[in-house]
Amino acid sequence: MLDIATCLCLMFAFTAANHLGLVGKMESLIRHRLPVVNCPMCATFWSTLAYMLYVSRDVIGAVAMSFLFAYMAIWLELTMCVADHFYTRIYEKFVSSAGADKAASGPFKGDASGSVS
Repeated sequence: MLDIATCLCLMFAFTAANHLGLVGKMESLIRHRLPVVNCPMCATFWSTLAYMLYVSRDVIGAVAMSFLFAYMAIWLELTMCVADHFYTRIYEKFVSSAGADKAASGPFKGDASGSVS
């Protein structure tokens, strides 16, 4: 059971790092492209395979688990993109309604006296 939890953590870590742009930033800092790490599916597959071979020594099970978690990484990335889309829409509505309230608040255009705009 610990193996599956660790594989889930590896999958989430690589997918989130790619989704948040941390891998791209790392590539620009070291001035070298990291093709395996830059793909959530590939990074999940190889890290899960290495971990499972280290822990269990069962080659067929390790390959099967690696493919399963690599496939799940695709769906996790899609879920993160959908969540970003909804977050952006909600955030834009919130900011635009707050901006409309500020603009309509008098001669100071919503700024309180002494505040920096």
